[in-house]
Amino acid sequence: MHIGGDLNGDVTAEGNLSGNIDLDGTLSASIAVGKDLMSTGDVTLASMADGSQVTIGEDLVGAITVSGSVSGAVDVLDNLALGGSITLGSMLSGSNSRIRVYKSHSGQVAVAGDMNSLIQLNYGAGYTSGSVDIGGDLNGDVTVDGNLNGDISVGHELSGDIEITYGHSLNGDITIKRNMTGTIDVGYDLSGTVHVLRDAEDPNDSQDDFSGQIGVSHDLTGRILIDGSLKDNPAVDYEIEIAGTIDDEGGAITIDYDGWHKFHEWEDGAIVRVDGQNYSDNYPSLHIWEVSECKADLTNDWSVTLLDAHWFWHAQDPDWYSENFPGLEGSRVWHGDTNCDGLYDEDDYVTFMARVASGVCSPLCSLPPPPLRAPPAETAELLLRMLPADQDFDLLEAVGRAANDEDEPEAAQYWWDVLEILLD
Repeated sequence: MHIGGDLNGDVTAEGNLSGNIDLDGTLSASIAVGKDLMSTGDVTLASMADGSQVTIGEDLVGAITVSGSVSGAVDVLDNLALGGSITLGSMLSGSNSRIRVYKSHSGQVAVAGDMNSLIQLNYGAGYTSGSVDIGGDLNGDVTVDGNLNGDISVGHELSGDIEITYGHSLNGDITIKRNMTGTIDVGYDLSGTVHVLRDAEDPNDSQDDFSGQIGVSHDLTGRILIDGSLKDNPAVDYEIEIAGTIDDEGGAITIDYDGWHKFHEWEDGAIVRVDGQNYSDNYPSLHIWEVSECKADLTNDWSVTLLDAHWFWHAQDPDWYSENFPGLEGSRVWHGDTNCDGLYDEDDYVTFMARVASGVCSPLCSLPPPPLRAPPAETAELLLRMLPADQDFDLLEAVGRAANDEDEPEAAQYWWDVLEILLD
């Protein structure tokens, strides 16, 4: 059925819909399908006015597509099945504005622009293994009344609420691609990932702020990752609260996750609360991290020591590092890449050990000046002690390259002295 203009009356299909309903104008009334919208059937609309409604009586296996704005309701009274989809241009606030799936959601819900109303999944029963993609801001609410095993993605800012209701867990991923001033509540365990990314279009990283709130009613066995700053929100007692514990094998909370940035910080007054205790800065033993500004600080304890040197070779395996330092996988290359060529590999060895020898915490690519380094003999001894025996030649080559690459004569001479001791 094709309607070239607006639809002001009702369309009802008592059984399954295997054909198409195409409306070039605005829906101001209702379209109701008594049973399944089959995979061969689609409902395609230009827009939906306030008070309008599309209702699928049982499963949605086909597609509901509204290219423009929606101020009405889209209801699926049973399951949004695998292969089924609801795709909207944008969602405005209206008297009945919502997307509601009464049982399980295994398909796709997508809003290309801003979402200013309600998405409600598993309203009566079931779980969500499908996806929800918001291309713009999420100013409204997404409520999941079952376990979230799928993904929710917000393309811009979250100023509304994402709630996984009491007794249900987050086993999938929630990704916020810019700022977050709203809330994420998880009704039981968080074993998946909540990731608030930084805005790649902001060259100074100055707007990447988390000033919202995340609450987990039980344990954190997954990750809460914030690429930007954790800001103090005076309207709440805790910016992040885990009512239970953080799993010591895989749970983590990380601020400035993707590597240290000048404009990112864990702001004074911002609180992470775990099992009734408040934390206001880096706490490695619980995997509560504020990524440090120290190049070569693989342990992220805001210092550069022999312990970092101990892990130099192990940490080049990203899987090993993620398993042993959960929550720091995003800053692994930033910390390990001490020759600043964009890679963390064996070519970083000499510059890495020079930082360990100096003990200087610095985010700069240039090495500390010679007066702050250990004497050449101590540096040579350290390098030999930490380097595997079968890589002696690589060590000599790397030290010679370090001497040649130094612009300052005094710094170059330091490495020539180290090389001479090694050759002896």
